[in-house]
Amino acid sequence: MPSVQRVHNDFKNDKNVVVLMISVDSSRAPVDAYLAENGYTMPVVLDANIAVASKFGVLGTPTTFIINRQGNIVASSFGPLDFDRPDFRKYLQVLISEPTGPARR
Repeated sequence: MPSVQRVHNDFKNDKNVVVLMISVDSSRAPVDAYLAENGYTMPVVLDANIAVASKFGVLGTPTTFIINRQGNIVASSFGPLDFDRPDFRKYLQVLISEPTGPARR
């Protein structure tokens, strides 16, 4: 999660990038305690009923989805992911520079 926090820090002022964590915990208290203990500041929403996870077909955690500005999933990964890798950062930059357009349905 430290590399996720660094991506959040590096892109939080870019209106085209949002780092959003989704927790399947049933209560906010342990999530907030974990974030505070580790100095994490990225936004986290709860999915206690696993509705979002089911919609995205998540079978385990951590799972990462990259969604472009048109709202399409363009990449996904199961398991830990190093967000500090130069190729990942370059991939984000390419996505950010893509023109906007209507979301596909």
